[in-house]
Amino acid sequence: MSEIYTNIYNKKGRAHKSKKVVTGKCKFPFIYKNQEYDECLDTGHGPWCPVTLTSRGRVKTWGYCVGKDVVNAAGILTNLKKSRKKSRKKSKGGGRKRRKSQKSTKRRA
Repeated sequence: MSEIYTNIYNKKGRAHKSKKVVTGKCKFPFIYKNQEYDECLDTGHGPWCPVTLTSRGRVKTWGYCVGKDVVNAAGILTNLKKSRKKSRKKSKGGGRKRRKSQKSTKRRA
């Protein structure tokens, strides 16, 4: 079996915000609801697996399953976005200047 990694995004692309949802390498076998599993488990939001286990083999932290190539691609995209942000900040030359808004004056007849 190839290495399986996790991320925090479900199959709809939404980030799962919880301290228990982390990125990392899947740990097999694991116990979930008193049943042992040796592959990613799909319970509706996307396949997932544990990243860390308790001493009894139960799930401590987990993430949504992705292949190593997906993890590498995500890392490359993240670094690319960061480098683009840095280059934009340098090219702006100190930030934007705000224009003062002019209030329209009404004339009385």
